[in-house]
Order: sequence, then structure tokens, then C-alpha cells
Amino acid sequence: MADNEFVAVINDTAPENNGRSYSLNISGSNYNQFLGKKIGDVVDGIFVGPADLSLRLGLTPGAPTLSEAMQQVADAAARQGKAWGTAGGGVEEWKQYRQMGAQLLIGAGDFALRDVLEEAKENMNAALGD
Repeated sequence: MADNEFVAVINDTAPENNGRSYSLNISGSNYNQFLGKKIGDVVDGIFVGPADLSLRLGLTPGAPTLSEAMQQVADAAARQGKAWGTAGGGVEEWKQYRQMGAQLLIGAGDFALRDVLEEAKENMNAALGD
């Protein structure tokens, strides 16, 4: 395990899963979100990065599709009365996620913002002659 990584144990409260638990390595930008938490602390909601989730699913044999995994997130959030959301996608995905109960939908991720800022920089340079 890396220095900035820990293992979280997640309880699946879906009745059909009989209280199954599984572990999940927490690292990268997700690591800081959990610093200072202790056993019994409550999470207010969940934000799913579809690219990160797709990558993880692609590395796991027999994993569900992204759509199936998002439905599992939606179901788990509903069972626990928690808010959830996701980024990216398009009109059809946003409609689907909204129907699944997502309360937070972001139309573009950081890569889209990067492109907007790059274009603004180029326009500013052209306008100022730099």
C-alpha cells in the first residue's frame, strides 16, 4: 500500500446481499476526502467520477457495465437516503441519471474546462498581440 492510501471497508446494506462487505483502496484525490474520518462517521453523499469508475470496472474481471454500476450507486444512495451525482455525459445520460435519482449533475469535467481556458488564453494573446 502506498503512503497516501488506505483501505476502507464498505458494508452493502442491500437486503439481497445479506450484509456483504468489501474493501476498497482509497488513494489519489479521494484520499484527502477521508482524512480525519473515524469508524462510525457518516458520509453525506457520493459523487461518482464515471471515468474513474469505468477504469476500475475495466480492471475487474466479471465487473458490471458502467450503467449497471451507476444503478448500483443510485440504489445504495436511495437505501441510505444519501445524495449522489456524477459528471460528464450528454443529454441522454443526464436524463437517465436524473431518473435514477441523481441530485448533482455536472455537464463537463475538468478536461472541458481546460479546453475553454486554453481557447480563452489563445484569444487573449491574439487580441493583445502576444
